[in-house]
Amino acid sequence: MARFVGTVQEFHHFVGPRLRNVVQTATAKLRKQQGGVCQHCGQTAALESAHRHGKERRVLIENVLAKHEQDDGLIDCDLKHVEQALMEAHQPLEETFIFLCSPCHRAYDAETHKRRIRKHTQKTSEPLKVADSSSTPAGKLKRIKGWSKKHSQNPHRIIVAFLKLESEEQEVTRAALKAKANLDEFEGAYASLKTDAGNSYGDIFYEEAGLVRMHPAARAEVTKYFDEAKTS
Repeated sequence: MARFVGTVQEFHHFVGPRLRNVVQTATAKLRKQQGGVCQHCGQTAALESAHRHGKERRVLIENVLAKHEQDDGLIDCDLKHVEQALMEAHQPLEETFIFLCSPCHRAYDAETHKRRIRKHTQKTSEPLKVADSSSTPAGKLKRIKGWSKKHSQNPHRIIVAFLKLESEEQEVTRAALKAKANLDEFEGAYASLKTDAGNSYGDIFYEEAGLVRMHPAARAEVTKYFDEAKTS
């Protein structure tokens, strides 16, 4: 019997990738039945499985884990039992997933983030802390188009790593992004993608609750130029 004892965030980090693969395998047949037609734009493309709003993977996992939370706040659970409970929570799959092309998937996930912010602000007078995307200079946002064509440049490689982690439904932590980008100069390049100061690349990313996020204004440009063909 394999057991997990740790925090919810540690569960996401260490066990989450396996659960993601289990869920992806479960949706393979249903995804194939879509015939490659994106359920948003109607275009034919390689489809990705996207959790519907309100049924995100983290939400379902944390609902299951809540039943195993101890008095000290740690999770103590049997991994086989949790995996089975999570698969049950995903049923019926047709009501949990929507099958989208990569650009539509990223746009859909961005809308999920906006909904979470709206929900938070309705519950409390304290606004959720996210950097102001409107502060990113338009001139710096225009660099994104150029980066999409320059595969060897650090911004391109970091953005592509971010998109791939999202498409794999992995939590984009700083450590995961660094590993995926596989750059010796990662720390400096990443720092330069989080500010508009001086000669920096521009305020493309920000961090929230230990996760790396992309500003909506930057994401709109990335979605426009970093399509599947350009990031492969």
